[in-house]
Formats: sequence, structure tokens, C-alpha cells
Amino acid sequence: MDPLVEIRGCRSRQELQAVVELCDEAFDDTAREYFERHMFKDGTISREDTRVLVRGGKIVSSVQVFPRTIYIGKKKVRMGGIGNVATLPSERKRGYAELVIRDAMEYMRRKGFQVSLLTTTINGYYKRFGFQTLNRQLVKIDVPPRQDQSHTEVFDSSRDAAQVMRLYDNYNAASTGPIVRDADYWRSQIGFCGEDAKLFLVWRDGEEILGYVRGRKETESTKILEYAFADGREEIAHALFADLTFRTERPKVEVFVSRTEKKRLTFLHSGQFEIDTFFMAALVGGGIDDRTMEVILPQSDFTFWLTDYF
Repeated sequence: MDPLVEIRGCRSRQELQAVVELCDEAFDDTAREYFERHMFKDGTISREDTRVLVRGGKIVSSVQVFPRTIYIGKKKVRMGGIGNVATLPSERKRGYAELVIRDAMEYMRRKGFQVSLLTTTINGYYKRFGFQTLNRQLVKIDVPPRQDQSHTEVFDSSRDAAQVMRLYDNYNAASTGPIVRDADYWRSQIGFCGEDAKLFLVWRDGEEILGYVRGRKETESTKILEYAFADGREEIAHALFADLTFRTERPKVEVFVSRTEKKRLTFLHSGQFEIDTFFMAALVGGGIDDRTMEVILPQSDFTFWLTDYF
């Protein structure tokens, strides 16, 4: 390796800001604000989690490791998310991205992570690091707006947070893929996910919250970012989707679903299904057996909410 090259974690806020500048230059189609959110509003990551390649005193390549825990069935497994892999355009084709990714994999092993996840459109490139593609399904379906919204309110953190957190835990604890969230993570995630707060809706029956949905208004559709509902109350999810399309004025709904979610939301069965291959997973370190990885990798049974993207 070039003796002028050093690979390490960030050491200061100024270096984190330099990574924002790097990512902004490297990705033309992503707003700078996206990188600032993930760099400075995620209170769960340390400076060291942002790995950088420094050449001649300048940061020229980077990758972020996002420390998470995910549900795999009834297990909780430590997961390192890989995101914001970037190299300055003027410094590409020198192998720097591969160096920082391999450093990130070793860093996760030292930290005791068991698996890693990332999203990509260049799956073949990441296979060299041990990643395998997770096939998910994207459903597109018309959900006509619902005029009666007597049970629906916009989420109010001071009033609703405790009930929504319990609902999330109860809904996701037996699934494969969702993030295990504590109160600190919830606070960070609401800050870094970039959602429209007016499209975080809860379904209330008296004082009890029985469901919620978080969405985003797209050019031609409503994207479902996340949802949960009380056991056996699928009709609440359908009503919340309809309430969301009323507010976005976009009746075409898009939502990623696992095999488990397809069983829970039978009203989606009339929609159009497409295979999505953006997610990949890799075994990182010890403490997890091949059988557990077999649970992660089956076709179309992986749930990961868009609000958690890194």
C-alpha cells in the first residue's frame, strides 16, 4: 500500500464535515442534506465508525459503519450497516474503495458485529467481500383515499412515543431483518430518516394506539416507509394506507414486503409485484451459525423499514 495512505476512523467534527463534502462531490443525484443528516443527526454512531482513507493529508475515500442490532426470528443479532461508500472522482480507479471496505469489514469483526447489510445497484462488486443478495418484493397497488379519518391523527412524540415503541416491538420481534430500537435509537432515527412529520399517522381507539404508518409523497405515488398494527387487525393497516393517500393525493402505493408481511397484509395480493435486489448481507464474525444465515437469506422473507436506511 502507498506509504502516503492511512486508513482509520474520523477524529474530529471537521473530518466528518470533510466526509460530507466528499460524499456530496461523489454522488450527483443525492442532496447534500442527506449526508449531513446521517453524519450529524445519528446519535448512535461514533466518529470512529466513519472510516476514511487519507492520502497526503486529504480524505479521498470513505465508508460509514452503522452499529445496529436486528431481529432474526426470536434472536437479536449485532449488525453493522455499510453506507456512504464514496471516493473523490479525481481519485477513482486506484482501489481506494476496496481498501476502505475491507477496513470496515475488519473493524466490524473487532467490534463484535455478526452480520453486515448494505444497499447497492452493483451487487457483483460486493460479492468479493462476501455479500449475498437478498431478494425482496416491491408491491404497487391502488389504495383509494378514505374520507373518514376520525381515528387517525398525526404522530405527537410527547403523547404517542411510548405506545408506538411498544407496538413496533410487538409487531417486529418475531420477524427477520427489522432493527431492534431503544428510545435513543428512536430519537436519532426520527432525526436522520428525513421523513415528512405530517405523514407519520397513528390510529387511535380512545386512548389506545392500535396502528401507525409512516409515508413519503413521491412524484406519482405514496411510498410506505414503515407500519405496524395490533395483532390480527389488518383492517387498521388498510385504513391507514388510505388515510395516507388522502393526505398525499397519490392513490398509487408502493411498499416493500417480505413473505411474512404478505401473509399479514392480504389486501396487497391484488397488487403488482416486482423483485427488488438492492439489499445484500454478509457474515462478519463469530457468534452466529450457518443456520442463522440461512434464516436471513431465504428468498423474499426479509423485512427492513425504509426509515432505517443508512
